[in-house]
Amino acid sequence: MFKSKTLLVFLGTWILLCASCNNGSKVKIAEINNVEFEFEGPLYEGANKGEYLYPVDLKKLYEQNNMEETVIKKAFLKSAKITTDSCDTCLRFVSIKSLVLSIVTDDNPIKEIALLNPISSDQKTQTLNLAEEVDIAEYFNAKNIYWVLDADIIDEYIEDNRTLFGDFKIEFHYD
Repeated sequence: MFKSKTLLVFLGTWILLCASCNNGSKVKIAEINNVEFEFEGPLYEGANKGEYLYPVDLKKLYEQNNMEETVIKKAFLKSAKITTDSCDTCLRFVSIKSLVLSIVTDDNPIKEIALLNPISSDQKTQTLNLAEEVDIAEYFNAKNIYWVLDADIIDEYIEDNRTLFGDFKIEFHYD
């Protein structure tokens, strides 16, 4: 009994010490705004996919966010908001049951990073729930990132193309 308590105290202390150590990395929050997800009609009841091709330009990303040019060690999605933006061709949230946000590159598998189920249909902006600390740094080393938004539509049929917009905050860890 005494050994197990001592071991637990030792492990707890060790974890706290490791967590409080400064590894020397810097952290910046960058924003990627006005991401336009185009849903090509006709849209049917069930899952429908909208995509956005984001050409990765690290130099521009560094300049826009006052970051030094360096290697990104880690990156985490910290905020994901989807809006209808009151446009005529926007998909209305009253027509959507749930949203799932994923990213994929030519060299990295698709990774779900946020979702919302159920949707609050009376709001023009939906804040998605983030996946637990999913590191997406490797995706920013690619030439392009495909942001994928899956909308589970409850209407039986929507003939025309529809649009949703996304605003994302990403926390970058670098040296």
